[in-house]
Formats: sequence, C-alpha cells, structure tokens
Amino acid sequence: MKIDKNELAKKIGQLKGIVPSKTTSEALRGVLYKDGYLIASNAELTVKVKLEAEESNSDERFIIPEKAFDLISNMPNGIIEFIPADHQLTIKMDKIKNTYNTALPDEYTYQRNSILSDRISSIPADKLRNAINHTLYAAAITDPRVEMTGICFECSNGTLEFVGLDGHRVAYDCIQCDGDFKFIIPRAALNMILKLDMENEVSITYDDYAALFKCSDYEVYARLISGEYFKWRTMMKEGSVSLTVNRKVILEAINRVRLCATEKDKAPVMLEIQDDRIHISFKNMATDYEEDVAMQQSVDEEIKIGFNPKLLIESLKSFECENLVLNIIGPRAPMTIKAENGEMKALVLPVNIR
Repeated sequence: MKIDKNELAKKIGQLKGIVPSKTTSEALRGVLYKDGYLIASNAELTVKVKLEAEESNSDERFIIPEKAFDLISNMPNGIIEFIPADHQLTIKMDKIKNTYNTALPDEYTYQRNSILSDRISSIPADKLRNAINHTLYAAAITDPRVEMTGICFECSNGTLEFVGLDGHRVAYDCIQCDGDFKFIIPRAALNMILKLDMENEVSITYDDYAALFKCSDYEVYARLISGEYFKWRTMMKEGSVSLTVNRKVILEAINRVRLCATEKDKAPVMLEIQDDRIHISFKNMATDYEEDVAMQQSVDEEIKIGFNPKLLIESLKSFECENLVLNIIGPRAPMTIKAENGEMKALVLPVNIR
C-alpha cells in the first residue's frame, strides 16, 4: 500500500487511544489494515476508519505496530509505502526505511460488527455530536454504579433523548429520530464519535449487547453498559421561581468567582435572588467576593442557594443559546437550567448552607 503521510498520521491519531496498553495479544498492540480500512479494537469498542490510499491491493492486509506510530507522525510530507511480509512490515519513504517484526493479520481478533438486527435508526452527524457534547460532561468518570459512566439513549414517539448524570447533576438533550429503544453507551465510544469526522447521516444498528454507529468513512462498534438507568425524570421538577438571564453574563461572573478559589476549596458560590438581580457571592479564608447580575424580570420571592462553582460552570458552558431560564424550587432543592428557546436542560444539586 502507498498512502500520503498526513492522511495516515491523521487516521492513526484518531485510533491510537483505543490500542490497549495492557494485552497478552501482540497483534492488538497496533492497528489492522484490511479492505481499505484501519481497525483498532479493545475490550469495549472497535473502530474502523477509511483510508484514502494512493495505491493498494484489494487483498492486502497487515498490522501497523504501535511502536511505528511516532515514526509515521514524524516522517516528512510525502508518500509512505508499506511492504508486508511474513511476521514483518517494512515502512519506506525516499531514503527512509524501517522494518518491524509484527503479528500476522489473522492473529488480530476484534469485535466484528456482528449485530444481526433490523433495528436501525438514522441521525444527522452534527446533531448526534451536539447532543453528546451537551450531555457527556455530566456523566460520571468513575462510579461503582457503572450505568452512570455512560450516556442513556432513549428513543420513542419520534424523539431520541440523551441523558448524562453523576449523582450531583443531570444533563439532557433530545433530537428527532425514529425508533423504539433504550440503551447506555460507554464514555469511550462517545468520545470516539466526537473525535471522528463523521458527516451526513449516521446509522445506528443495535441489539441487546452492542450498538454500531456507521457512516460512509467510519464505524464505531460499542458494547453496551448493562443495568437499569437512574430514574432521572423524577428530579426534573419545576418550582415557582423562574429567572431569565444572559448566559454569557452569568457564566463570566461565576468564572470570576472560581478564580478566587483554590483547587481544594470546598466553599460554595452563593446565588441570592433579590428583586431583579442575582447577588453572587463567594467567601473563604482569603477572599470575600460579590457581584450582581441583572435578570430580565423581577421576582417577589427571595431565595439564597449555594452550588459547587465547578459543577455550575460546566453546566452553563454546555449551553450555546443567548439566554437561560433558571428554575428554583428552594434553597435545598435542585436548580434546573433550560435553554430559553429549545429542549436542552441541565440540573444541578445545591450544597448545604451552614
């Protein structure tokens, strides 16, 4: 095979995070070239990316070992040639030549896209990426309740809902989609979907154990997270106090608060609703910060509520709209955040105020 160095380096860059660092299989410590695709696999997912080769044979198969990745990315611009032989792979470009010992292609075992199902849905790639971006931040990084480490996809009545949560916050978005399903996709697969240049329509094929996201140039095959997802809908209650604020203004104000805190600081940022403004304050041993943010209406009820500033900032940053609606039940109840014109929502639990 002959291929442009930049094309190959880009595709290897997309895949190298999947290559397992700890495995007894020498073959899996690399990527497989087969049928015009590069393939990387681990216990959780398999990803295929299409290569635009300058020259290739239809039956050509070989493994590019992980130890060759850095060499490829540091080669000069030009055409790289791969010459496979028994247990060896030679990489050539002009005066550069290196030969690696490799496993045989038949030794590369991976989760093949073996979903035998007619359960297929289709989503525009840009809307899929947006919905994942709007919710993945809220999913737990690690948690004994493994269901919380992924995003719940639930489709019914022409709407596909995306939900992420970690016990301290909830993120929600939805898009139009036909189908009737519910499953939990792991974080690693979602990060890969965000990393790839998926375009146009992405088809979703699924069964009880796995889901396949596929477009013309990419395939992401992910094992589903088993278990029952948290009943998050009961948390999305609305109170009597709704405040409309400019997203950029309140986000910048709370960002300034965070600059006054240290990484170990557990003091909350306080939001005090007063007439037509939100009084934002933060106090610790070293600082006593205050700032007022205007609301777009006045409220009769005064409420003081505290939040972890990091969690509140991440929720506010996930939105892209101009104005947000903050809905508050009381000082000890979660606050919901909604796009003024849209379906996207977030929920943040308050901290106890002493």
